[in-house]
Amino acid sequence: MSLKVKFVLFLLFIFVVLLVMPSVPKLGIVAEPIFVFTVIFFAISAGYIFIWKVLNPIEKYKIAIDRAIKGQYFDVEYKSGDEIGELGGKLNELINKLKRRDLENFIVSRIDHVLLSNVKIEDASEEILKIFKEGLGYYRFSIYLVDKENQKFHLVHSVGSESKYIIPEIPFGQAGLMDYAYMFRSSVYSPDVQNDQRYIRRDPKVKSEFHVLLALEDNVLGILSVESDKIDGIKAEDREFLSRIAPQITRAFINSELYNQAIKRLSQLNVLNKVSQAIGFKTDLEEILESVLRLMMENYNTDKIAIFLKDLSAEGKTLTSTISIGVSDRLIKIAESYMPWRDEGRVSPVVINEVEGERSLFNFRDVLLEEGIKSLIFFPIVYREKFIGRLDVYFSSQRLLEKEEIDLGVSICSE
Repeated sequence: MSLKVKFVLFLLFIFVVLLVMPSVPKLGIVAEPIFVFTVIFFAISAGYIFIWKVLNPIEKYKIAIDRAIKGQYFDVEYKSGDEIGELGGKLNELINKLKRRDLENFIVSRIDHVLLSNVKIEDASEEILKIFKEGLGYYRFSIYLVDKENQKFHLVHSVGSESKYIIPEIPFGQAGLMDYAYMFRSSVYSPDVQNDQRYIRRDPKVKSEFHVLLALEDNVLGILSVESDKIDGIKAEDREFLSRIAPQITRAFINSELYNQAIKRLSQLNVLNKVSQAIGFKTDLEEILESVLRLMMENYNTDKIAIFLKDLSAEGKTLTSTISIGVSDRLIKIAESYMPWRDEGRVSPVVINEVEGERSLFNFRDVLLEEGIKSLIFFPIVYREKFIGRLDVYFSSQRLLEKEEIDLGVSICSE
């Protein structure tokens, strides 16, 4: 039986007493009117206080608990400072903990799904940062990977406001909170970056920052950066949560990187195998070279490629076009007279990511731009440690070649 039902029964009892009171003198019992009035007044006052001070708050607490069990949360109002108010405060704390637990579980489950669905670190990073942005709501989230070979932090993706302040690459040793976190192998929180000597001012709206390592033991893969537009704006519970989930993200990134490396290696071996078959089963040189070019075009996803061979009987560095696909005669003519290496005894691939800004191409650059070529790579063709020619791969869009792609070209041109 609820308290309200009990109180209604109590009021009915008072009502019955009031009905019986006029009949009391007939029973020989004398009751002073003032006494009767006082009893009734205090009974009604106690009932009123009981309803508004006890029954109503407890009823609200009961509703809050029922909804919390169903995953529906709302804050409980507790204005009094007595035991009922204290009970409401503790109930609010419990509801906030349940709400926080559900939020973290929801974020973790979504991240698990992303990590299982994406094998590329770039794709997974973008989705993870969007989940953090939606769930935690801070100004900006970014993931940087550590590039130990080139000694810098490389931005994978960033989600948030004012993208113009985002720096794609940050060299090691440069003063800053991210470099400090990497140097000391620990997460760093700055509640007021404007008064932090380690902070390099970039975005004027950023007031506080948190950098958590994406690392397993001493292997630091990258850094998760969180920025807030409020002083001391990143909650301790959010920092603790991000620190807990960072190893899980790191482990998935490492597995993804190993998987992608394995896939790339298998792809390279497959291309090399096809090249070997093309060389082994064909006797005509032109057919062999054309087969090799077709395989290279497929692997590098381009439609312009050419091979230039050296006339070993002639002197000079001029090369002659042996075979090309998708390249104009004008481009071939000027490419034959261009030599990217000064010493033929020391040759290695030359990668030009941006033709427009490459001055070493001289007049060759103008022709390349007119032909719509934005990036290119020169592979030296070497036979028995002797330079015999060059393989040019041209790209109509700006392209950043990975080390594995360059190594594949070197292997083919050394066959």
